[in-house]
Amino acid sequence: KNLEALKILGITPQAREEVIRKIEADDYIETIIDNESFGEMWVFGQDYDGTDLYVKISMGKPGNKTICISFHVAEHPLVYHYKKEI
Repeated sequence: KNLEALKILGITPQAREEVIRKIEADDYIETIIDNESFGEMWVFGQDYDGTDLYVKISMGKPGNKTICISFHVAEHPLVYHYKKEI
């Protein structure tokens, strides 16, 4: 699903990294706990040329690098808890 979304949207690995680096606190959606694999994961929403993206990031287990778990078109409406209405 992640690779397909990148291909359909024409997002290169470099563009994906730029989208991730632009994430701010008000893009926060929710926290998911997965004690077996990735521990605490944070879900964010990002607008990419009018398309809502679902981005899930984990710090990983202690001693590991931060990883992007999911990066794809949002399958449901995103609820932002900190974004101010314009």
